[in-house]
Amino acid sequence: MVMVISIAPSFTQQNRNLYHDGWIDLNKNGEKDVYEDPFQPVEKRVRDLLSQMTPEDNVN
Repeated sequence: MVMVISIAPSFTQQNRNLYHDGWIDLNKNGEKDVYEDPFQPVEKRVRDLLSQMTPEDNVN
């Protein structure tokens, strides 16, 4: 007999937290950020994303 114990939420639970109607919550904060909004102009989305990144994130 094999027993499997999972401590991580199931894939469907994770998806439910990420996928919303018309957008994906990439940073999992529960809010639709500008960079997550596909209807915003690309320049505005990039500016918003960069503003939320740390200097280390920007370099890597």
